[in-house]
Amino acid sequence: MVTRAEYMDPDAEAGALQPGKDGLIDAKLEHVRDRLLVATPRGWVNPKSRTAGRAGLHSFQIRGTSHYEAALKTGRFTPGAPVRLVSEPENPHDPYAIAVYAEEGRERSGYVPAAVAKRLTRLMDSGAELVAVSVRGAEPGTMGTVPQILVCERSLFAHLTRD
Repeated sequence: MVTRAEYMDPDAEAGALQPGKDGLIDAKLEHVRDRLLVATPRGWVNPKSRTAGRAGLHSFQIRGTSHYEAALKTGRFTPGAPVRLVSEPENPHDPYAIAVYAEEGRERSGYVPAAVAKRLTRLMDSGAELVAVSVRGAEPGTMGTVPQILVCERSLFAHLTRD
């Protein structure tokens, strides 16, 4: 388990997540204990960071999982597992609603939180190709922690996962 004290503070994150000359942040995805983290030369980015969104990194815990326990339990949400985001513009409760599915899942496992969903919907509507992966979660057949998801544009994801 990674503790809060091991993450960079917000000021350090703001500096570490500035784009370089190539327009990209100096960071990679790194497996650390029970999760997948955005690692920079200055340290690890907190998955709950408010700064990371400005760098194109959108992270959230799936909401509403208690209503979708069966799908959550059968889905694969281990660190690095791809997940699907499905926009629900006809959702009667929220026109920006985005459902979260395990990669092979047929049933939704929950939803993107409203504030993040609004930002992601704007990106999706503008034609951005987004990649979503679980950065913390459990194997199929187990109930662990509520999955934490990282979403970014495909080009940024390719940069974060380069060798």
